[in-house]
Amino acid sequence: MEKIDAVIFDMDGVLIDSEPIYMHHVLSFYERFGIHVPYEEVVKLAGSSNEASWQMMASWWKEAIDPKELEQLYETIMQGEEEVVFADIVNPYVRYILPRLRERGIKTAIASSSPMSAIHAMMQQCQLSNSFDLVVTGRDFPFSKPDPAIYLHTV
Repeated sequence: MEKIDAVIFDMDGVLIDSEPIYMHHVLSFYERFGIHVPYEEVVKLAGSSNEASWQMMASWWKEAIDPKELEQLYETIMQGEEEVVFADIVNPYVRYILPRLRERGIKTAIASSSPMSAIHAMMQQCQLSNSFDLVVTGRDFPFSKPDPAIYLHTV
């Protein structure tokens, strides 16, 4: 049996169950502008890179809009929305598995498309700040997941 030296975790959907909350925020944003986006479309955002998500969301807008412009509008409009409380959505097995990996000398890392500020907020709120040897955001690479650069860098 091969020895495992390290485990790389994604944040959204693995360490925390954030996708339903983010999807609710996206639907709420479009509803404010009278735009109906089918839930089946919003589900496609899960696991997409930041760039791909904004391109997809721009395609749902009522007229042509630059994805960066839409992102700025979203940030402005949704600034007052209820913040995600990461401790409420932490995967229940995370607090079980991380200490066991550490006990076995297995290195742990986060490789996430989320912004570093969100990753650090999650680690703090979930009391996981000392649980990872490395934290990497896909925003530091020209292409985010599924491009392998973030994983190759993390390894």
